[in-house]
Amino acid sequence: MNKKILISLSTIAAIAIIAIGATVSYFSNTETSSGNTFIAGAIDLKIDNECHLNGRVCTNGYWQGTDEPCDCTWELMDLDGKAIFNFTDVKPGDDGEDTISLHVDSNPAWICAEVSNVAQNENGCNVPEDIVDGTCGTPGLNEGELWDNLTFSIWMDKDCDNVYDTEDAPYLVENAKATNLKWPIADSQHGQGPIQNACIGVAWSVPDAVGNIIQGDSVTGDITFNAYQARNNMSFLCNPPVGPVCGNDIVETPETCELPNTINNSYCAQSTSECVGPKLQTRDGFGDCGGSCGCVYDPWSTPVCSVAACYAKCDSNDDCDDSDPATIDTCNMESCGCEHNNPNVCGDGDLDPGEQCDDGNTENNDGCSATCQSEPAYIVIHKDVVNNEVGTKSAGDFKMTLDDVLTAQDTPINMGNINNHVVSEQDAMGYVKTYSGDCDTNGNITAAWNLTKTCTVTNTMPYGTLTVTKTVTNNNGGSLVVGDFTLRIDGITVTSGVSKNVAVGAHNVDENGVFGYSATVDGDCAATGDITIAAGDNKTCTIVNDDIAPQIQLVKTVVGGSALPDDFDVSIDHIVRTSGSSYLVTANSAHVIDEEVMVSGYSFTSLAGTSFLGVSCPVALEGTITLLPGDVVKCTITNTKP
Repeated sequence: MNKKILISLSTIAAIAIIAIGATVSYFSNTETSSGNTFIAGAIDLKIDNECHLNGRVCTNGYWQGTDEPCDCTWELMDLDGKAIFNFTDVKPGDDGEDTISLHVDSNPAWICAEVSNVAQNENGCNVPEDIVDGTCGTPGLNEGELWDNLTFSIWMDKDCDNVYDTEDAPYLVENAKATNLKWPIADSQHGQGPIQNACIGVAWSVPDAVGNIIQGDSVTGDITFNAYQARNNMSFLCNPPVGPVCGNDIVETPETCELPNTINNSYCAQSTSECVGPKLQTRDGFGDCGGSCGCVYDPWSTPVCSVAACYAKCDSNDDCDDSDPATIDTCNMESCGCEHNNPNVCGDGDLDPGEQCDDGNTENNDGCSATCQSEPAYIVIHKDVVNNEVGTKSAGDFKMTLDDVLTAQDTPINMGNINNHVVSEQDAMGYVKTYSGDCDTNGNITAAWNLTKTCTVTNTMPYGTLTVTKTVTNNNGGSLVVGDFTLRIDGITVTSGVSKNVAVGAHNVDENGVFGYSATVDGDCAATGDITIAAGDNKTCTIVNDDIAPQIQLVKTVVGGSALPDDFDVSIDHIVRTSGSSYLVTANSAHVIDEEVMVSGYSFTSLAGTSFLGVSCPVALEGTITLLPGDVVKCTITNTKP
């Protein structure tokens, strides 16, 4: 049973009734079996997917951390033709990974995967591609170069963590191009038995050195997953054997031989001698028959020079004597030609004592000088780091590579050739990388004989600027100024009105706070002081502090007699106030505490009280009290009648 065939059977119920009946004179008994049922099981394969591109996951319809839409991550569903991979703007250096999760609803199943209808196309030609692509002018099927540079690796992701690790080994497919093929995820010879749930990791990449040759090219194809019932189908194979049977003593196409008689099989006749240029190679007359009924021909012997069989110039030194005692006459067993060498001559192709090299000529600037001394071709990698007051890395924190090999900085490397080479680094660690010196903008550098070329790689930390400005409002007698407040960005003290370089990301602006002043944050910051900075941003946040008017509360206490508190007309600055009520006053100014009416028969007893900040009320009427911003005080005036 596979995913496309769902069988349901109507319920079959059987009631077995056993009855023994007779006249009323005999014993009888009835037994009933009810509700006997057969219901067919089902296989329903559903798939969910999570995709990654250049380290970002597609979630909630957008690539993580961006506003770029994506649609390659979804919950459990039937595919119904939905594309797992749909990337329409692939660039050199791109890589991605999909974790495809397969779920069979209730019955363990064999699962096979198949890639089909793979096609590659050259979809037009622009000027940059035309420069490097000789077939760019003939667009069409099988003409594109993206297929040659797009590779896939596939594995069983046993812990579904989107990463290939040792417990996932081995790969099902490793660094392969997109090709029509069918492979087992689980069948009777692969995997660890039938499965209900499994994760498949699929990683793809395009090398960053591929350049303009892939512009506009495309690779398309179909991916199919099939689930087959496992019960009563335990020998199932995704790729059952086809074709002829090896070992039936009948040579059938494409067989070239038949077993037995593996060694020197009579079907596998082979030639016994052959000239390879001036050299002769030999072997016996019959090859072996391999396990798949294909002839495995014996290897040839090592070719040797042969004057008689292959018309070599020589096959021993004796064939090369030129009767000149000044020369050494030898037979070159590689070229099968005679050599007559004068020892210690630069440019003769022989490495003589005192020579570092001998390339057969006396030319300079070809790697070996006219005096047979080596000509180096040095490349030096130099690292500059620009932290912009934000980054913390130094040059030694970056691992540099030359042709993908770790290479020390500021150390001349003799390349031994004048080829093109590529300078890079393993991890930019959030810095922006640029090339200068003898490198082009992509890190390509060409070595040259007798020259030292330097490639400078500069890593610059992206940043924005943030300015915190302090404004102080003293409209209630306050006297503080901007310098009395400590401003901070992420806990680090800054100066009002002076911009500061900050890293890209989230930050917070605050201050130490001063009693008696309210604080309000505005400008580019949220009211909480939070702000997000992007590269190149120049943002300003303002903290406004306003002095808070102090408060005085007068409370009249009457001892003896029948007079009431308000009969005495308590006052602040000779303005009558209600006993028990609080009144705003100006900070840093002296305020007179008094009572405007002295009730007959009562005498002043006391005036007492201390403010929140520890300022005492005057001890006598017509005395004064001076408060700071935000301070509050309650002054109690007591009058007594004897």
